[in-house]
Amino acid sequence: DAATGEFVRDAGRHGTGLGEFWRPNGIAVLDDIVWIVERDNRRLQLLTLPDFRPLGAFGDDVLELPYGLTVFGEAGRYDVYITDNYEGPNDEVPADAELGRRVHHFRVHVDGARASAEHVRAFGETSGPGVLRKVESIAADPANDRLLVAEELEGESTIKVYDLAGRFTGRTFDTAFFPNEAEGITLYACGTDGGYWIATDQ
Repeated sequence: DAATGEFVRDAGRHGTGLGEFWRPNGIAVLDDIVWIVERDNRRLQLLTLPDFRPLGAFGDDVLELPYGLTVFGEAGRYDVYITDNYEGPNDEVPADAELGRRVHHFRVHVDGARASAEHVRAFGETSGPGVLRKVESIAADPANDRLLVAEELEGESTIKVYDLAGRFTGRTFDTAFFPNEAEGITLYACGTDGGYWIATDQ
């Protein structure tokens, strides 16, 4: 309970079916839907609130090692961006030329008790300062056509700014702010045209 901190209940169990989870990681709430990325089920699962009834799951045909998500939209039509920290055969960061699928964009339609999804694109720079080598957290600012992605690779950790079409804008945050790993990102909006980005260093 948000007002008292009292435990209300839990939901779900380990498994691969709807309403079950295997290493859940990213989570978001928008409207009356909870959005949960499951790393080891390689998918995003949607459940209704407050009853946690499954609406569907998607992404397991394209995601490999998903972690973070950001979602926006309204009236049953949503855009979802999910980071995918897929690795090489020995769990290493792949070569830059292989990093063009670090972020996946889906369009989701929720109609009553069902959710359907369309995979729009996967993207990520494969050379230069926009390459995403180790990803997890991601946050969108649709009003300003911005997508902030945390680059967690130690020694190069920063936040890189893409647009919603998946193009690197050329902007990064100063690496001095993230001596270890850029981690959480959230937007504190102030009215319609102002605000602050708040980020954590792990």
